[in-house]
Amino acid sequence: MVATGVVVGFGNFWRLPILAGDQGGGAFWLIYFLAMIFVGIPLIVAMLFVGVQGRSNPVTALGEAARVHDLSPLWQGIAWLAFLAAFCLIPLNAVVGGWSLAFMSYAGTGKLMEQEVTTMAPIFSGLVSDIRANVFWSGIMMGLATAMSAARLRYGLGLAGRLLVPLAFALLVVVAWVFRHFGDMDYTMYYLFVSHWDQVTSQTLVSAVSQVFFTLTLGAGVFMAMGAYLPNRRELLVAATGVAVADSFAAVLAGYVLLPLVFSSNIVPAGGSGLLFVSVPVAFGNVLYGVEMTVALYLAVSLLALISIAGLMEPMVAYLSEKLGLHRALAALLTGGCAWVATIAVAEYFSADAVFGVPDDINLMAWLGDASEVLMPLVALLTVIFLAWVVDRRFLTEELDTYSPVLVRFWRALLRWVVLPAILLVLALPLYDKITALG
Repeated sequence: MVATGVVVGFGNFWRLPILAGDQGGGAFWLIYFLAMIFVGIPLIVAMLFVGVQGRSNPVTALGEAARVHDLSPLWQGIAWLAFLAAFCLIPLNAVVGGWSLAFMSYAGTGKLMEQEVTTMAPIFSGLVSDIRANVFWSGIMMGLATAMSAARLRYGLGLAGRLLVPLAFALLVVVAWVFRHFGDMDYTMYYLFVSHWDQVTSQTLVSAVSQVFFTLTLGAGVFMAMGAYLPNRRELLVAATGVAVADSFAAVLAGYVLLPLVFSSNIVPAGGSGLLFVSVPVAFGNVLYGVEMTVALYLAVSLLALISIAGLMEPMVAYLSEKLGLHRALAALLTGGCAWVATIAVAEYFSADAVFGVPDDINLMAWLGDASEVLMPLVALLTVIFLAWVVDRRFLTEELDTYSPVLVRFWRALLRWVVLPAILLVLALPLYDKITALG
C-alpha cells in the first residue's frame, strides 16, 4: 500500500486523463495497460528484488549484491541516484500537497462555492504567490510526513499506508458515485474510453510508455526499500502486480471523478495544475453537495501526497538509521527538515517575498522536475542493466527458486529486450525534442 501511495502521484490527476482523452481514449488505455504489463510490472519486480535480496536499505542492498558477484562497489551509485531523485520529488509533492490542503480548507469555509474560472484563477494564483501560506501548508505536509516516518515502520508508514491509501481511494469513489447524475457522463465515457484509433500515432506509444515509467519510477528507491520488508520472495510478483493494478485503477478513477462535471460546466479541461485547482473547483462548487465533495476530493489528494512524501523519505531515513546508527526519529527529522528547506526555496520562486534570496530567474520547481525526469529513468536503466546483463542468470534462478525457472528467464528476457529499449526511448525523447527545437 505504501508503494501504491507513492506512485499514485499528481500526474494521475492532472495529466493522464487528459493525455488519454486527447490521444485515442480507449486505444490509449489499451496501449498503456500493455505497457504496464510488459514494461511496468517487470521493472517493479526488479526494483523490489534489490531490496528483497539485500534485506536492507538500497545502498547496503546493492553493495551486498555487488560483493556477492565480485563487482565494483560503484554499483551502489544506483541507490544514491535513487536518493537524489527522491529528494528532487519531495519538495514538489510538499508544495502541491500544501496547495491541496489549502483548497480543502477553502472548500470547507465556502470560499470555492459558486465561482467562475475568471475568479478561481486569481484565488489559485494568490495562493501560489503567497510565501507565508506555502510555508504554512507545506510545513503541515512535511511535519505529518516526518512524524509518520519517525515511527517504526510497522506503526508509522506501514500502518498509514494500510489505512490512508484505501481511505483516499474510498473518498474518490464516493465523489464519483455522488456526482454520477450531475456531470456529463456520456461525453466523459466517449472522451476517455471509446477507442479513437485515428488519433493514435507513434507519439501515443511514446506517451503511454513514458507515463508508465514516470509514474512507477517515482518510487524507485521506495521499491528497493520496501522490498526489504517483504516476507519472502513469493510476494514479489503479487506486490508488483498489485501496485500496477492500483495505479492503473487510480488513473482511470481520476478521470471518472474529475471530468464529468468539468464537461457539463462547459469548461475546456487543461492539463496540469489548472485542472485540479481551477477547472475542478469551479465545476464542483456549483452543484448540490459541492462543498462536501470538494473537501473529500482534496482530502483524498492530500492523503496520497502525504503517503508519497513519507514513502520518498523512507530510503534516506532507513540509510541514516541503519548505516550511520542514528535513531529513526532523528533520521526522519534531518531528512524532513532538509526537504522542507528545499520546499520553501521551491515556493519562493512564485512569490514576491524572499526567504532565502534565491535569484528570481531560478525556477527550482522546474529544475527539480527536469532533474527527476532524467534521474528516474536512469535509475531504472542501471537497475535493469545490473540484473539483466551483469548479474549471472543462475543466481537469479537460485534466488527466485519459488518461481518456475521458465518464468524467471521470461522476466529477465523482458528486462533485456523490452524494458531496456523502452527506457532508452524515454531517455532519448527529451534530447531529440531539444535537437529538433534547435534545428
